[in-house]
Amino acid sequence: MVKAGNKLFAQGRIAVFLFLLTLLAMFVINVLPVPNSVSYIQKVSHSRAPLPDTLFYYSSHRLYDILDSLGATGREAYRSFLRTIDAAFPLLYSSALALSIRVLVRLAASRSTRASKLYLLPLLAGLFDYIENLSILVILSNYPEHLDAIAAISGCFTPAKWLMSFLSLTILVIAAVLAVWRKGDQPFNY
Repeated sequence: MVKAGNKLFAQGRIAVFLFLLTLLAMFVINVLPVPNSVSYIQKVSHSRAPLPDTLFYYSSHRLYDILDSLGATGREAYRSFLRTIDAAFPLLYSSALALSIRVLVRLAASRSTRASKLYLLPLLAGLFDYIENLSILVILSNYPEHLDAIAAISGCFTPAKWLMSFLSLTILVIAAVLAVWRKGDQPFNY
């Protein structure tokens, strides 16, 4: 039987690995001009318009303005991005944040508390990201027809994704500070 301390240590190592993998994926997605990356989409579309899922909020009108500016080649590249890289990325970042929060909250709290459920917030961010991506894929599949109701839904799930992500990062930082503070105060009780 694995001791709780060893299990927590192993989960921590996995969390660090996932977090580093997330940072690497963010670099590849946003900086390198590899196929299905943001810079590739901007290159083939000859557009510097931000992709909708990088904005905090967008209206239906703004979404269609962006899609218009991408042109046919850019829209196809964006569709490919959503079907490949952005099909995996929400699972990666939400898992990294969830496991990191779970480990750090366990280290910061001396006993099981309601805070131990905070790891679920990044999973909500990932879920909202998937709903946003699926709605944009539906819109792209029906382009140039305007699906304003679906665009409005997408526009609502985008800020929900960002709010859950920012809240998750805030919880991560607070849990890390508390875990370090507690370690200095007393030995960890796994």
